[in-house]
Amino acid sequence: MKVQFISILTALSLSGCIVVSNKPNASSAKAYASNVIDFKPSENAKRIETRGQVICEPSKPCTELTFDWKQQSNNLFRVHTNLFDRKSFDIKQVIFTLDGQTYPYTTLTQTNTRSVNNSDLINSTNYIDVPMNFVVMFDQSKSIDIAVVTDQGAITHSILKDGHASFAYQTFKSGYQQFKQK
Repeated sequence: MKVQFISILTALSLSGCIVVSNKPNASSAKAYASNVIDFKPSENAKRIETRGQVICEPSKPCTELTFDWKQQSNNLFRVHTNLFDRKSFDIKQVIFTLDGQTYPYTTLTQTNTRSVNNSDLINSTNYIDVPMNFVVMFDQSKSIDIAVVTDQGAITHSILKDGHASFAYQTFKSGYQQFKQK
């Protein structure tokens, strides 16, 4: 009985030494998040983008937005829309709703699709160009929703809702602040 007790006690103490938490603590997670959305472009940068997901819902394909901070020759900014799902989508239009006001933009090219490595997901992507005044309104909005209109219907998500900012909005704000400082 004494041998069994010592064996169990030894096994428990050794297993406690082996277990290592892989969860980041609050300080490392905060540091990671601040590093991800903070960028300092060099004067030699050819392309600066901020990228992030909207507020996703489990039953819908998740939308990811990329803001390209290189102003186009026509004073427009390029916004890429990516959908990740098991099926492909033909993205035809992107409609933003900023504080209740809608801003529809038709995509400029055919949708590109590609398989995502090591998964069964397909990335469907297309882009729109938006004017500077839209970027300013996007920055100042209190509520932002997006509808990605596809060949299979509209996929709607929130970007900024009830004070909850998506990662797409957080990265946009960081990029916009850097753009204004130029």
